[in-house]
Amino acid sequence: MIDYFKEDYFWMLREGKGYFPWLSGDTYKISRYLRLNEKRKCMCRHDDYPTREVVRTLVEENVCENPLFDLILKSLLRAEIRFISRFVPQRSHEERLTGNLVSEIDSALFLIKTAFRETSYKLYSQEKEVDFFYYDLSRGGKIEKITGADLGFILVIDLPDFPYTVKTFILQAKKILNGSSQIDLNQYKTLNKYEKGESGYLFYDMDLDRQCSPLIVPFHKYNLHNRYEECVKANNNSFTYSFDGAKSDGHPLSLFLISQLAFDSSVGKNHRSFDSAFYMFEELCQSPLKISKEQEISKFDGRLAIFSIGKNLKYSISENRSLVIKV
Repeated sequence: MIDYFKEDYFWMLREGKGYFPWLSGDTYKISRYLRLNEKRKCMCRHDDYPTREVVRTLVEENVCENPLFDLILKSLLRAEIRFISRFVPQRSHEERLTGNLVSEIDSALFLIKTAFRETSYKLYSQEKEVDFFYYDLSRGGKIEKITGADLGFILVIDLPDFPYTVKTFILQAKKILNGSSQIDLNQYKTLNKYEKGESGYLFYDMDLDRQCSPLIVPFHKYNLHNRYEECVKANNNSFTYSFDGAKSDGHPLSLFLISQLAFDSSVGKNHRSFDSAFYMFEELCQSPLKISKEQEISKFDGRLAIFSIGKNLKYSISENRSLVIKV
């Protein structure tokens, strides 16, 4: 257990929040993604290990094949805990909640920088870096009332024993209130324009008795897509999507980034370079989608989380006085 994260981990273990609601009744599912101890390596649907035992293993043991990814997973988990314990109870709107979440991610990753360098030196005989930056591509532009997406991720992995990786994933943040979230049909259709596996929803659980970690649900997942089809048949403008559906379809943000976006070839969009990925988001900001004669919808609202594993990010000021970022 990372010493300076203990207080937050203990809060989760004491209160039964964070990963607890997501794992409840389905502890087997986490073994698909993480290397748990020998006792739980062969978890199956009929195994009923206590949720507390599994969560304690997650925070106390090395559960990833590469210890660098384990450090990152634990820091992202810490960011989620601080987010749900400190910011969710303030009941802010989605945009502000997203800003709070990425600020906590930035802070947690900064705190493991020294450990990341030391661990990478033991592995590779060279110090590698981990870095994170939240970039506003809109640059003060008008924010649409309805957008196709309001958060993008660029993940860059540059490690000696890992394929060079640049991937993107596009998200729309939504709150789950009173057990469900209201999904706008036009918004769903816009996000559905992206290729399968490249976009989804980021759900914030606002139930203070439950306080689940933020859940990412990719498009075309069973429960989400069924609710959409029912909405279309009923000729409605929106549909409800329950927490139980998100729990079944989705994964905590921390687990999604490390186990799926990083390792699963079917998740996210692959790019040859960071510049290519960044340019894609710039194009999305400038390309509204016409959904009717009277209305256009923004494909992307312009907030971008850039996550680099292996190298620091570099910053400079361009000739037009805007911030330029490179890896």
